[in-house]
Amino acid sequence: MATASNVSSEVCSICTEKFRDPKLLPCFHTFCLECLQKSVSSSSKDGQFPCPLCRYQVTLPEKGVAGFQTNFYIAARAEKQVHGGGECCGVCEQQATHSCRECEILLCESCTKCHQTLPSTRFHMLINLGESGAGIPLLSIQKFCEKHNEEKLRFFCMPCGKVICRDCKLTNHEGHKTKDISDVVKQARTSLTKTKVKLEKYKKETDETYQQIKHTSNEISINIEHTQRELNTLSKSLMKSPENVINKLADIEEVNKETFSKESCPLIERQRFLQGQIDYAGAILEEGLDSDVITTDDEMKGRLKLRRDIWLHYIATMNCQKFHISDL
Repeated sequence: MATASNVSSEVCSICTEKFRDPKLLPCFHTFCLECLQKSVSSSSKDGQFPCPLCRYQVTLPEKGVAGFQTNFYIAARAEKQVHGGGECCGVCEQQATHSCRECEILLCESCTKCHQTLPSTRFHMLINLGESGAGIPLLSIQKFCEKHNEEKLRFFCMPCGKVICRDCKLTNHEGHKTKDISDVVKQARTSLTKTKVKLEKYKKETDETYQQIKHTSNEISINIEHTQRELNTLSKSLMKSPENVINKLADIEEVNKETFSKESCPLIERQRFLQGQIDYAGAILEEGLDSDVITTDDEMKGRLKLRRDIWLHYIATMNCQKFHISDL
């Protein structure tokens, strides 16, 4: 499956430089291949590792980090910026509309169509150099059936949840209810849009919870600081230091810091996880391939439900410590 990048950033969050061989994780965060390999080597355990951004537990593919899906959208955007100035076709000198990633050549509209029909080049990935977004894909890939090489993938088998060709429909999937892939894409776009709205709602809830915890922690620190000032004033007037109370205050402040750290870490991780989902869904809806829209819709809904259940359990058990003068 081709994949979209995080629209919020075109640099790797590990090395803070432009992506080199970008790899996409199941949580929809992208990293350089080399950066990810270094991170995995120091954090993997029993074939799993946490995402460097949101700590989502990821299972390593059989081929290791190199086995993760390449984020073709990031590479395509970078190339589009290089060739977005009205350059000429490398075949016929007409204005170029696409760039072939495999052949490294610019193509006009006519040459693009020819490129997509020739047996030797029909599987190549083409980058749209014109306007994209609002359902216009950034990438153009002719997808053919793995079993029937000459047949394009045209239908979606409802019982099997799989994109199939005409011959598959007449053989292995005979009698199954199918829909034209264009009809399924419309439904998937609508569903993915609704999922994106839910994600934004959950992100807002997470932000509010984080701010509440941060406010409570700040109130505790201010209360402790105020009490310390009063004690210092009192100790000067009494010409002695109330060490037991001061030590108690220090203990409470230490507990406050530990509590805030414990409660805020999962919130920050959730913020990053949800933001990755939101960015990815937005990019797919704007310029994703039809097959990506369909696949992403199913993946995101399943993952959202699982993470939502975990989050509700966390909120139910969360108990942020309060500080009162009576604790002294």
